[in-house]
Formats: sequence, structure tokens, C-alpha cells
Amino acid sequence: MTKKYTQKEIELDKLILDKENPRFAELYNGSDKESDLIEYLLYAESAEEVAEAIFEAQEFYEDRPLWVFKLDDGNFLVKDGNRRCAAVKALQTPNKYDLGLARFEIKKLPVLEYNRLEDLDKRIRLEHNSNLCESGVEN
Repeated sequence: MTKKYTQKEIELDKLILDKENPRFAELYNGSDKESDLIEYLLYAESAEEVAEAIFEAQEFYEDRPLWVFKLDDGNFLVKDGNRRCAAVKALQTPNKYDLGLARFEIKKLPVLEYNRLEDLDKRIRLEHNSNLCESGVEN
């Protein structure tokens, strides 16, 4: 059986947040600027708490890789893990985002790079549907 993804580490500046993410796209009405999306995720989607946890642990847990798809320009679209990625990006310049934390530099993040966007979208649907069922929430 052929794997549908490759596990690797990607430089932080090559990771692009997905402003079309269905979990928050309908609520986000900011600009296309990454800094605006990071600020939204920090303060409207609880990524601030994620940043605090990463700072406290002084590490990004490798067992929680981002799920990404490589774009034609060589960057990687974060399809799952946008809050975690935004938190790490904010920690690079915490004063810019009023985090009240010291700078914590992380150069690369663990990812699962999917070969086909269709496979990644299917995996995300399955993951989120199973989480809804486990929590007792019906879809």
C-alpha cells in the first residue's frame, strides 16, 4: 500500500495559513495579510492559549504534525493545524501580537505532506467527523 503522505519538517516561513479553512472561514472577515489572520486565530479561535502552552513546554510536540499540501510556488498550505501554526508564528514576534510572552524561536515544524489534496480533505473530514461522534455531538 502506497502512503498518501510524507512525514517531514518544513521551515516556518514556507507554511501558509489557510484562510479558507471551513472551521473559521465564515467568521474571518479580515484581509489576506498573514498577520491579520494570525491575530484573528489568536484572539477569536483560542490560538493564544496554544501559544502559551507551546511557550510553557518550550517545544512543539512532534507527535502533533500539521497536515499540509504543497503549492505550486513551493510553499505549503496548512489544511489542519492552523491554530498551532499561527501560535508558533506569533511566538516569533510576540510583541507584535501583544502576547505578553518572550520570543520563542522555532525554525521548522513537523508536518504530514499529502501527495493529493483530495486525500488530505478526506482525512480531515474523517478526523473531524469521528471527533464529533466521540464527543457526543451529532452532525
